[in-house]
Amino acid sequence: VHDRAIGLLFHYPELKEVPRAGIVHRLDRDRSGLMVVARTLSAQTLLVRQLQERTVKREYWAITLGSAARDFVVDVPIGRDPHSRTRFKGFPGSIGVKAKPAKTRVRCVGWSEMEGLPVSWVACRLETGRTHQIRVHMRHINHACVGDPLYGKCDARADQGLTRQFLHSWRVA
Repeated sequence: VHDRAIGLLFHYPELKEVPRAGIVHRLDRDRSGLMVVARTLSAQTLLVRQLQERTVKREYWAITLGSAARDFVVDVPIGRDPHSRTRFKGFPGSIGVKAKPAKTRVRCVGWSEMEGLPVSWVACRLETGRTHQIRVHMRHINHACVGDPLYGKCDARADQGLTRQFLHSWRVA
């Protein structure tokens, strides 16, 4: 967020009056795509509330390993991986202390090959907004995002030469 905030403040100096330079939600460093920025404190407050109430629809594009089905839903609770403090994982059938509800709607846009491996171009719409949700859900169903250093590693051949994961924030409504 720091580099993005500096760029925003350069172009819009009035954002120094808004917390986090107006940035409404996170977009991890190794992702590309849209971010929502509020230019006033009142707009930021309203937009953050809408995100918390899940009235904002967010859709991401990803390139994933394997041949994904045309349309499906991953409805698997997500919680911290007990074996790694930086990772999360799916906990099917377990909601509560260990995991929180998480739901991702997935639509396969197309299929191809990368380094001789089948890959899918998928559009993922978040119904909830858990940390690493798309990455965890796609890994959980054996379709990890290509280039993902934390949840990928299904087959390193597809990741050769990549410097970031293939996950792009495509639409916010």
